[in-house]
Amino acid sequence: MIHIPNKPTAKIININTYKVTSNNTPCVKMQLPKVSNIVNIKARGKFPANVLSNFAPTDFTFDGVKIKSIEGFLQSLKIKDPEKQKYVCSLDGFEAKKFSKSIKRNDKDILMFWKGKSFTQGSEEFKQLKKSLIETAKKSGGEHFEFQGVEVGSIGAFLMSLKVKNPVLQDKIRILSGHNVEHIAHCVDPEYAIRDLYWNGKTIKRDSVEYKKLLDEVYNKRFENDFMFREALRATEGKTLEHTRGKSDITQTVLTREEFLEQLNKLRSRAQAEHKTGDFFKRIMSNITNPKKD
Repeated sequence: MIHIPNKPTAKIININTYKVTSNNTPCVKMQLPKVSNIVNIKARGKFPANVLSNFAPTDFTFDGVKIKSIEGFLQSLKIKDPEKQKYVCSLDGFEAKKFSKSIKRNDKDILMFWKGKSFTQGSEEFKQLKKSLIETAKKSGGEHFEFQGVEVGSIGAFLMSLKVKNPVLQDKIRILSGHNVEHIAHCVDPEYAIRDLYWNGKTIKRDSVEYKKLLDEVYNKRFENDFMFREALRATEGKTLEHTRGKSDITQTVLTREEFLEQLNKLRSRAQAEHKTGDFFKRIMSNITNPKKD
């Protein structure tokens, strides 16, 4: 007699429970790919994240200046010379970031901390403190001396300690000899005061309403002139925008993570609203038939 094997039981995918089942085998969960609801904006990411990045190429005129990347515009704000600003604005995002390394912070903007107060290295308060320190050191006749009620190992140690906000760490640095201070100098990362920014020959305070208005204007200008930027915003509908590489301290960046995301979220709402009403297409046709100079 010929034995005919039983036909294997067909496996069934249960769409509701995402399990594979059969008549005679235990249920096994399917490993389905997870779909992220977060768009993490980064220059080397995929669409739409890369297009939303400030490094993405763009092409529009703002206040008479050609802008080739938002990154170029942002880095140019650190430069006082309007002609150099125009050059930086003409760079793509990666070129602008590379150029920014040559834009050094002024040492006068370094914050100094002493007895609960803070002041900049370029302030009159710091000059007077340093003058008094040197006079006291000369009178003591040696490296170790007392100044304003604290022990000081050397003038260099005291000045180095002022750049550290933590009082406990300040105490440890202040008693070092001049030779030992040289070995830890590279470990002290100074904090800077909120910097002044510049645009078209005008000085703008980093933490001012005027600066916020400038950001609104330049991002809106890109929105109105960059089709891919608008499409990238619309492509993120229903998702959360994130920028994990962004900084939150305004003393360390000309655009914080929060400021950047605020701009994108506002413009995404605008893109969605204009798409529904058709206002965007009306404006495009109007720009074609009645071109306006910036």
